[in-house]
Amino acid sequence: SLESSLTQNRPDPLRHSEAAGLVNRSAFTPRIHHAGVQFSSPELLIIEQQGELRFWQLNVQFTVKTIFRRDRAQIDYQTNITPHGKHFRLRAALPSTVGSKGKVNYEVAFGIQQRSRGTHCAQNCLDLSDDAKGLAVLNRGLPANAADDDGNLMLELFRSAAMEYKGPSSGAFADNVTHRFEYAVLPHAAPDLGEVIKAGILLNLPLCETDTVPTY
Repeated sequence: SLESSLTQNRPDPLRHSEAAGLVNRSAFTPRIHHAGVQFSSPELLIIEQQGELRFWQLNVQFTVKTIFRRDRAQIDYQTNITPHGKHFRLRAALPSTVGSKGKVNYEVAFGIQQRSRGTHCAQNCLDLSDDAKGLAVLNRGLPANAADDDGNLMLELFRSAAMEYKGPSSGAFADNVTHRFEYAVLPHAAPDLGEVIKAGILLNLPLCETDTVPTY
């Protein structure tokens, strides 16, 4: 979604409708120009989408790779954006079938904390679960997470924020600067927060290939 960035730490649903809410109260959804299979095998499927988000003078070109693996339920995303414009934010919205009665849990330092459905910081993961099922969003360096009453999980990717009150700061808008984001979703049976936490850690600390030859 593409919308104004004036959230003021209030309930932060996918679509704002109250008259006293954001300047642009409705989210702007993407237009997909191309989608296709980039790689396919019995063990791995990669789908790539290219498109744009546009509103008035704002324009965000993006490419999203969605990665499915046969050996696990986790779905990985790699998103590249090139923004053009000022004063907006960009969120990834991930729908679930967990409704308003589900519990929202955020990973914090040294534990898990249940919180409201506004935007809060999550260390590696946000989880929305009821007694039967759950969906977790795993983030890699993207701490602003939210869930709404419709069961949408949202991950804040980018803010084009004004900093002029502190001095000249045109670079704060990151206009025409390409950014890359990595995140994932993990559907699971509830309660299964242990596996969610483990998956969030593995996303942030992947195995690294090295050329070092061990000596014994």
